[in-house]
Amino acid sequence: MTAPPPPSPEKRALIDAYQDVLKADAERRDTDRTPRRPLRTRPFAWVALVLALAGAGVIWLAQPEWLGLAPPPDEPPAVREASLRLAVALEAQRVIRYQREHGRLPATLVEAGAVMPGVAYQPSREGIFELNAADGDIAVIYRSTGSLKAFVGTSYDVVRRRGK
Repeated sequence: MTAPPPPSPEKRALIDAYQDVLKADAERRDTDRTPRRPLRTRPFAWVALVLALAGAGVIWLAQPEWLGLAPPPDEPPAVREASLRLAVALEAQRVIRYQREHGRLPATLVEAGAVMPGVAYQPSREGIFELNAADGDIAVIYRSTGSLKAFVGTSYDVVRRRGK
């Protein structure tokens, strides 16, 4: 029987690379088995952590005004009513636009476009509709037989002047 021919230089390079990988893997496993000393946290880190947690707790409990976490102040009734009137007027414009484009009233406000929450819509067969909205003890009603401009009145000015 004859001896196998010696490997070509390419095969020899692959064999050497494979053996190198095996050696490196064995060395890595050996170093992983050596015990490591546990990590120690420095006292400064513990003090900083305790101070940060205490500061966060104080801010959470006190809720200073400068942080902006306090709820906004209640709006005066005139501003709330003006805001309702503007919301209803916006929905009325959507319904009127839909009626102009399609020749009929929409069955629902969703059909006319985006709906503001809290606005109710009541269409009639005669092409007249009614919108109403309420905010606590304040309620407004718009009937399409009336003027939208008169319904809105000075609402823009009231809302614009709020907080002044």
